Amino acid sequence: MRILHSDDIKKKEKLLDEEYDSKYDICSYCPGKSEIGDTLQSMAYKGNATAQGILADVYFSSAASHINLSKMLSNNNDDDSEEYYNRGFYWAKKAAEQGDKRGAFYLGQCYAGRYEELNISKNLDLACKYWEKSASKGYGKAYYKLGQLYGTWTLVNTILISASGKVYGGDLDDDYKTIIRTYQMTKNWRHDIQKARQYWNKALECGGIAAELAKESIEKVYMEEITEKDSIK
Repeated sequence: MRILHSDDIKKKEKLLDEEYDSKYDICSYCPGKSEIGDTLQSMAYKGNATAQGILADVYFSSAASHINLSKMLSNNNDDDSEEYYNRGFYWAKKAAEQGDKRGAFYLGQCYAGRYEELNISKNLDLACKYWEKSASKGYGKAYYKLGQLYGTWTLVNTILISASGKVYGGDLDDDYKTIIRTYQMTKNWRHDIQKARQYWNKALECGGIAAELAKESIEKVYMEEITEKDSIK
């Protein structure tokens, strides 16, 4: 990787950010398991916010995806998930304090109740605050989450009017389960579909997985509105 051959700290930080987003090979960024992982950890301990934010992403993403937990933990104990999540939170907090986009995003996730393992009290005001900080740095995932925060009630309506049987009688597919889980997290929030659209459109501009998810949400809302108009007729 190019980052290993750069002595310029700012350049190394930029390369780290770019290469992580483009390759997103989580296991290759594990400290103690690869040269780039060790470089990442060294930079993080020296206070580099980008490295700290990526470490938070590595820990949380691997936990959510169940990717080789033993590779992430020095004791190779697959049952030590509490330590695993704590490391993610530790680095997210460190990074967010310096204004890092990934750190702020994951703190938002924590306060939104995404990680029950951390036993952090849910606070949607704080979640929104950190997602907005992340979004202000151009982080697409934060824009998408803000859209979900404000628009989930409308998305749930698309389930209730669905004729596919996904709710009544059939098994919910992963997409619908995700929407319902998000609704449970945000049901007491002040919903605003116009604001949700604005955030989803911002996520579209950022590209990547956030854009794909935002596009799906926009399409669901559009179909719900069409169905509602047809029912009025």
